[in-house]
Amino acid sequence: MLSKKLLAALLITAMPSLAAAQDYQPKSPFSGWTVFSAGVLLHADKVLGSEARITHYFDAEYFHFHPLVDFSVTDQGGVWFGAGVYIEGEMPVNTGNLFVGASFAPGVYIRNNEFDLGYPLEFRSGIEVGYKTESGYRFSISYDHRSNARIRKINPGMETIQFRIGKHFN
Repeated sequence: MLSKKLLAALLITAMPSLAAAQDYQPKSPFSGWTVFSAGVLLHADKVLGSEARITHYFDAEYFHFHPLVDFSVTDQGGVWFGAGVYIEGEMPVNTGNLFVGASFAPGVYIRNNEFDLGYPLEFRSGIEVGYKTESGYRFSISYDHRSNARIRKINPGMETIQFRIGKHFN
């Protein structure tokens, strides 16, 4: 009975946000910001190689989260692609241009000659800190972790530290 009451309370609370999300009409289906990044690939504090990545964050916002699509490739041919959510907040300083963000995206990992993560389904979660310019450019440093969340016994995980450059498009 408690779960039905909790579900009803969540639905009532979410109704205004759902209506606002449905009314949202972006200028283009691709409006948002695209970020290119590159950095080092790590496992257990050992450098495995490098990775290049492209992420697109959509302007649409649902409960403060922005949908995203993400693709990366390593220097050993490992490929990861997925889709998820991103949330961002301004840091409490006078400029208002500093931000902190967090993301979560399940995706598919194709190993090729790269490190074995134990399973094709891998979850990528990360944080970043950066600066937004008045002209729409974004510069940040990110740290993220990828693992299969123990879906399989083999779950070594992998991290990346990257420098990111992005641009907001209307």
